[in-house]
Amino acid sequence: MFSKLQYLGRGLRWFYYQRRTPILVVSYLFGLGFLGLASLKLFLSRLETQKSQQRVNLFYDNAQNTSDKTVESFIPNLLSKLQNLIEIPTPEQIKLASGKETKLALWDTLKVNSFTRVFCAIYSVTLVEIFLRLQVNLLGRYLHYESVRGLDIRFSKYISPDTQKITFHTRII
Repeated sequence: MFSKLQYLGRGLRWFYYQRRTPILVVSYLFGLGFLGLASLKLFLSRLETQKSQQRVNLFYDNAQNTSDKTVESFIPNLLSKLQNLIEIPTPEQIKLASGKETKLALWDTLKVNSFTRVFCAIYSVTLVEIFLRLQVNLLGRYLHYESVRGLDIRFSKYISPDTQKITFHTRII
């Protein structure tokens, strides 16, 4: 038995020494091919990640632009409602008022109501912008997850079960 292994080892050694250069060249080429394929896979995965990140950024930017345009369209309506709700006496009304006490009362009303109107305008525009951005981003998030689910099932592990339930019910509706 031992002699058969020795005989086999001598035969393999002789085969290797006779064909050493082609074996080394083929081994080198296989190793080079393996490294080339591994680097190509890495490059393609990075490119895919970069494209998906660009798609998410584009989606996010579109959502932000939509919410900005919507807030801009709400501002004139908000300001007109504030003007109707908080009336400020005009300077002509103050000049035409008779008596020092009525003029002081109108000036106090002017000061309080103008600060109230400014504060309410700033506060209401901020609230409208926050609510719209929140709603648009939530809708955009669900739409993005739904598009990712449609493109590739591998990303479903990043979606929470609650989101999966919501998108499932959204598809039913």
